[in-house]
Amino acid sequence: MVRIRASLASPIVQQGQVASATDFIWNAAISPSIVGSDAAIFYNRGSASQLAMIAAQSRTSSTPNGTMDPGEVQLGTSSAADQENAFQDNCTTNPCRWGDYSGASPDPLNAGVVWGSNQLMGTPFFGYAQWTTRNFAITTGASAGPDFGLAASPSNQTVIVGSATTYTINISRTGGFTGAVALTSSGARPERPRPSAPALRAAPPPRSP
Repeated sequence: MVRIRASLASPIVQQGQVASATDFIWNAAISPSIVGSDAAIFYNRGSASQLAMIAAQSRTSSTPNGTMDPGEVQLGTSSAADQENAFQDNCTTNPCRWGDYSGASPDPLNAGVVWGSNQLMGTPFFGYAQWTTRNFAITTGASAGPDFGLAASPSNQTVIVGSATTYTINISRTGGFTGAVALTSSGARPERPRPSAPALRAAPPPRSP
């Protein structure tokens, strides 16, 4: 797990290792959510006594550098051992390859949510490995921070020129936001001054011939 701070020198801010005292861990992918200060890592874990599984760990900004939060989320387990003997020297008597890919990416809309893809093993069919792909999402528990939203009621109204109308603005606070919200309006056409009535003048009397 490596986090790099954006700068000209790009120093490593923190790095760590996910390990198990009993199992192998491989084929990992890591990503932050759109919050940017959290992360989730997905990986395969297995051993001679544990069928390969997909598992995950996460962290937030309050997690100590170089570590993940305690606990592991188990997302799926293979139904058979990794075995493929349809190709000469591919697996039998040799280390077997594992799957084709793994990936992790932030949910573009939801804070604290990271999507992942990884693979498990099914029962071999005529000597061919039966890979199964799993797509999933987990939450890191991070929030987008203090914020607020506005909603107008009603959403629109018809107003006759020269008249007025009233809207109700509802403010929804999220992430512990407690500050004041100042509302202003813009974009309205300036009120045109009403034309004044023309001055009346008396016609001059007719001249005598």
